[in-house]
Amino acid sequence: MPDDGLIDVDAEEFITGWARELPGDKRLALLVHLDQPVVPSREGSVLRDAVHSYFKHRAEMSGQRLHELLRLGRTSLVIGSFFLATCLVIGDWVTHLFPQSRAAQIVRESLTIGGWVAMWRRAGNISL
Repeated sequence: MPDDGLIDVDAEEFITGWARELPGDKRLALLVHLDQPVVPSREGSVLRDAVHSYFKHRAEMSGQRLHELLRLGRTSLVIGSFFLATCLVIGDWVTHLFPQSRAAQIVRESLTIGGWVAMWRRAGNISL
């Protein structure tokens, strides 16, 4: 572990990648090899607690990010659905005002496509 108290990025990726490959019901054990031949037992428990605390914190942060992503996704879905419905209503209204107009049909189809594209573009902007 580096001096700043964080686990090395490569080590963290290795540990989390390895843990993802295990079935969910299996326990994960981490074996640490140290430079010193003898380490007081107290330091071993400090290391164990530090690793547990670090990954617990990471799991909590991931849960918070997921919660925020889902909240943002729900908000975006409501806004996008409202925008799409508005485009469809305006398109129908235009074709109702000018029933024989080819331009009115083009406007209606353009609004329909625009509404769907707006929903697709908004969903594409959401990231972790």
